[in-house]
Amino acid sequence: MGTCTSTSSLSDGASSKHRLSSHAGSNHNDELTSEIPDELSVDPLEKLGVSVHYLKTFLLEEVLLTPGLSRDSTIYDCEKLEGPPGVIRQKGEDVLCPIDGQLGAAYVHCLGGKDEVGDANFMLSYSWGYSIGDIIDSLDYHCATQNLDPKRTYVWMCCLCVNQHRRSGMLTDNVKNFEDQFLGRMMGIGHVLAMMAPWTSPLYLSRVWCLYELYAASGHDCTIKVITPPTQKKDFEAALVRQNGKGINTLYETIRETRVEKADASVEADRQRILEIVEQKPGFVAVNHYINDTCREWLGDLIEETVRIRADGTKNRGTSIPFADFCNRVGMIFSENGDYTRALKMFRNSRTIMEKKDHHQTVMPWIVTNEKLLGKDHPKTAISYRDIGLALHKGGYVDDALIMYRKALAIQKAALGEHADTAVTHKMIGTLLKEKGDLEGALTEFNNSKDINKSIFGT
Repeated sequence: MGTCTSTSSLSDGASSKHRLSSHAGSNHNDELTSEIPDELSVDPLEKLGVSVHYLKTFLLEEVLLTPGLSRDSTIYDCEKLEGPPGVIRQKGEDVLCPIDGQLGAAYVHCLGGKDEVGDANFMLSYSWGYSIGDIIDSLDYHCATQNLDPKRTYVWMCCLCVNQHRRSGMLTDNVKNFEDQFLGRMMGIGHVLAMMAPWTSPLYLSRVWCLYELYAASGHDCTIKVITPPTQKKDFEAALVRQNGKGINTLYETIRETRVEKADASVEADRQRILEIVEQKPGFVAVNHYINDTCREWLGDLIEETVRIRADGTKNRGTSIPFADFCNRVGMIFSENGDYTRALKMFRNSRTIMEKKDHHQTVMPWIVTNEKLLGKDHPKTAISYRDIGLALHKGGYVDDALIMYRKALAIQKAALGEHADTAVTHKMIGTLLKEKGDLEGALTEFNNSKDINKSIFGT
């Protein structure tokens, strides 16, 4: 039977299976920890994290050496809690837990040495349905891009840092205690990494624990960073570049439809406790609104990162006409999904490139493309004008927006006549003119829109 040493000692890697290390490594959360209320304080042993170095070397090796498991195996595959001990519980089944003194310790409490374990400086918010390979790759990529030492980057992961030997008996019926335990740990760590995968339909958005962690972190002064597996980033880039954004609008829709009250959990008791906490305090509407905003911000950042990568990897470093067209198509995606600030940025990048190439047309390359494919008088060309006008309008460029709206309206009048799309454009022009103080002009446009709708729908 193994035993755990006190937290003031260190064990060496070879003997770490049956020993516990001290809280090695620097802890940049001291200020946060000192401000945590007494009722939310957590035993330091419960805030230990596993180093990214250990995860990508020793843990991954343990998984690969286990029959039937691979990099693609999920945490559920690695540790089936209802069956015999898997990779995670096997590590500590012969070790005394340093918290309760009973046989069976958490994985993290079986490690030793500052290259393996230390005070967690990140909490990973993730799903057990993610593959072990994707989890490790995401954390390793985070270290590489943020200039962090993998041997001193310690991550708190529930599968490794909660004692899975006690999982069935660790839940409290007291919702307040349940919340305090979670918040105390999260605030003590201070930094949350939210892992989104796969990009087409993130499993994260369907898990109630993940959504609660995302919201709770924002309300308790914790920093939040969304991370994605590197392979997913490459797939995303391919969709944006070669497939004209196929699937991205669907992802925006998935984000819009995400609701914490509809999310699942492996343990129904967990789900009920979380929903009770959310319903009692901010409420479902507030939480869903925050989740939507945060995930849209992540998606917008991912799209812009892909554009930057494309610029660096394109001949002439993103100054070619094809790249200008690409920026414009990305702008259309942003515009269609209501992110007008980013859309306007993309449209202006596109226009700047075209002007430097002596293409002095006042329209965007996307419209030029539509004109070539469909004709300059095609209704879809008009919609392109109108979408760009909307982005300009939302960005505060009302005069430029009015030019685009009127170009769209001219095409629609000629091609469609009294049509619902024509009515919409009249109304958009009316709204803009009202903002400019041209009330007479606005009233004319509103009446035009109303008359068209009446002729179509009879009301």
